[in-house]
Amino acid sequence: MDASLFRKVISVIAGIAGIGFFGRLFILMTILMVKKPVLVGYDENHLFVKGHSIKRKNITKLEQVSSAPVGMLGIKTPAFVINYGSAGKVVIPTYHILSGKEEAEIRKRLNKYINER
Repeated sequence: MDASLFRKVISVIAGIAGIGFFGRLFILMTILMVKKPVLVGYDENHLFVKGHSIKRKNITKLEQVSSAPVGMLGIKTPAFVINYGSAGKVVIPTYHILSGKEEAEIRKRLNKYINER
């Protein structure tokens, strides 16, 4: 406690600002540790995403975005967006845990699945 008043004020400000950033990341990492590690599942006629079942013939387009918002945390993460039907879309966040090679492989497989109707 021998620090100067200026240093104490800067430390408190840095601590409060750090909670806003690192606290959200801590919550996100905690969720990822207990979350089921499956992005997408599929069979011959349906694609299964986040508990939704999408008919394969209804899928119109697959996009890859670099910053999709993730829930209430306000963190933006890379994601795949599957458009289906007239106005439906499902966002599949990757949470920065996939490498560029893994993302490319997943996109390639999903495109192949969609186009083989």
